[in-house]
Amino acid sequence: MTSDDEGASALSLARELAEARAELAVLRELVAAQRTLLEGAPDAPGSSTPEGRARDLTERKRTEEALLRSEQTLKASQRVAHLGNWTWHLQTNRLEWSEEMFHIFGIEPEGFTGDLAAVVARAIHPDDRAAVERSNRAVSEEGRTVPLEYRVVWPDGTVRDVYAEAGALLRDADGAPATLTGIVLDVTDRKRVEVAAREAERIRRLALHIGRIGAFEVDLEGGRGHWTLELAEIWGIPSDFEGDFAAFCWQHTHPDDLREVTDAFERGTQSREVFEMEFRVVRDGGDVRWIRWLGQIVQPSAGGPLKAVGVNQDVTERRVADETRAQLEARYQQAQKMESVGRLAGGVAHDFNNMLGVILGHAELALEQVSPEQPLREDLEEIQKAARRSADLTRRLLAFARRQTIAPRVVDLNDAVSGMLRMLQRLIGENVRLEWSPAEALWPVLLDPSQVDQILANLCVNARDAITGVGTLAIATANCTLGRRDCEARPGLLPGEYVRLVVRDDGCGMDDATLVNIFEPFFTTKDVGQGTGLGLATVYGIVRQNHGHVTVDSAPGAGTTFTLYLPRHVSDADATNKSESPPPSNRGHETILVVEDEPAVLKLAKRILDGLGYTVLTAASPGEGIRLVESSTAEIDLLLTDVVMPEMNGHELAVTLLALRPRLRRLYMSGYTADVIATRTMLEEGMSFIQKPFTKDGLAAKVRAVLDGESLH
Repeated sequence: MTSDDEGASALSLARELAEARAELAVLRELVAAQRTLLEGAPDAPGSSTPEGRARDLTERKRTEEALLRSEQTLKASQRVAHLGNWTWHLQTNRLEWSEEMFHIFGIEPEGFTGDLAAVVARAIHPDDRAAVERSNRAVSEEGRTVPLEYRVVWPDGTVRDVYAEAGALLRDADGAPATLTGIVLDVTDRKRVEVAAREAERIRRLALHIGRIGAFEVDLEGGRGHWTLELAEIWGIPSDFEGDFAAFCWQHTHPDDLREVTDAFERGTQSREVFEMEFRVVRDGGDVRWIRWLGQIVQPSAGGPLKAVGVNQDVTERRVADETRAQLEARYQQAQKMESVGRLAGGVAHDFNNMLGVILGHAELALEQVSPEQPLREDLEEIQKAARRSADLTRRLLAFARRQTIAPRVVDLNDAVSGMLRMLQRLIGENVRLEWSPAEALWPVLLDPSQVDQILANLCVNARDAITGVGTLAIATANCTLGRRDCEARPGLLPGEYVRLVVRDDGCGMDDATLVNIFEPFFTTKDVGQGTGLGLATVYGIVRQNHGHVTVDSAPGAGTTFTLYLPRHVSDADATNKSESPPPSNRGHETILVVEDEPAVLKLAKRILDGLGYTVLTAASPGEGIRLVESSTAEIDLLLTDVVMPEMNGHELAVTLLALRPRLRRLYMSGYTADVIATRTMLEEGMSFIQKPFTKDGLAAKVRAVLDGESLH
């Protein structure tokens, strides 16, 4: 019940009380008149006084009892309703109260002899006294009824809320109010309930807003219904919409979900059970939202058309988050798969490189024993070429798996790109024409050649995927010197001399939104399963790792151009222009201990080093090598050891032997990649290392460099 409803009810009750009090007053006057008449009147002639008096007293007693019962009922009703009434005789300034008025103002009625008007004046809350006075003046001066709510303060300090209403009951001959009557209703409990209800409603509305939940009820036959503001916001229902709500929902359900939604409604209509589903709605303007629908088909108990009632919750953010998480999980699984492939490639490369090393080594040794005129020499050279191509292929595969040893060296980009052209043509396919424009006298750069392979492979694969049908992929190099003004348009690029590598395609191009994210890891515009989103991130990482810079220019339908700036490398030889000296001899006389668990590689290494004049001791395992050193009195100058072996790795073997021979120099070899070795803590930074497969000249030069070097490593 609202405040207005309670006020009207109180006014009606007040009027009934006033009428009841008027009737009681009239009855009391009649009883008093009857009592006077009976007690003072002479006996009528021919009547029996005792019998007449007995009859008259009986009627009076009945009347008094009825009056008493009425007063008791009235008081009980007032007490239960916390309703008090009062009468103010203006001419005598006398105020009369009902018993409940004492309870409303916190006063015990027993033995009260004070001034009621003074009690009222003191009890009204100080902040409300002005309003009460204005109400009293309006009643006494204008004679109009004025409802009012104010607070009263009990003697113990308790504050209560009351509703009061006063009006003129009797007027004098001039029409002025003579007697005022009114009611006072204690509404403290009601206001507490109202406050609690308003707070509960506020919390409910807030919860629905936070949870993006809207409620609805719709007539399935006529389509008319009622819905909350939250539901209107979810569906995009205009504020002035008065049409068929059901039809509106069907029209704005996503076409791909409409069949599923209608089927769910049909099942819910038949079962009359609660049904739940999630689907998309398309709001005016094309905005797509996901909603969770929880509803039930019901029929009013009094009959009538079926109604659909329920709630909708906007779950778009949750669905987007779920889809994003699923994509990240898929990308993570793809990355793990690529990681596994890389590990597998690294393991295979170890054994494969050992075999290639044996093939290359023995081919070289055989060529030294065959004259150019012999037919066998051509066969040996073909074997050597095939082994070198196989070794190069292994290196490139490991580069694609990002597990190649990173060993920066001076590189001529023209030579590096030329060596990749055949493989790049296979990658891009026959429908894409490959154009190569190398610059003359190109400056050298310092980076790992395998990184050049990675850069070109990733950029060319992206270009191939951007070209539909026949197209062109152009690769060009150039020297360039960038000044301060040139670098202002390329944040992060410093003035200086650079070698520029340009990769340009005439494919579909990219828009600005895509360009912003292309170097982000896992970002891809390709379909699921078509790419990892790591290719361009790898290109960016390689260029930045080598202190370079990369830019991209593209537009939809205009193709894409990647421009890489790699710092020019200036060597000491370039700076001093020293005349070339004859290469040093790779022969020696020192003693070398070779430890290798692969018999063919061990045999080949011994044969090569023996041929170079070294004294060679061999061991097929770390334990055998330790026992050999412990039992030998000879001076051992160099340890040549495989890194990954049973019993212990090459680094642990070297540490053990250093305790026996402190000046022992070390050279490590392995067919495993550097990152695998590093994760197993088998090598320390700065250690001398030769990658398998190696050639005779490569091993000879490396051994001689370690023996002649100042470092004991």
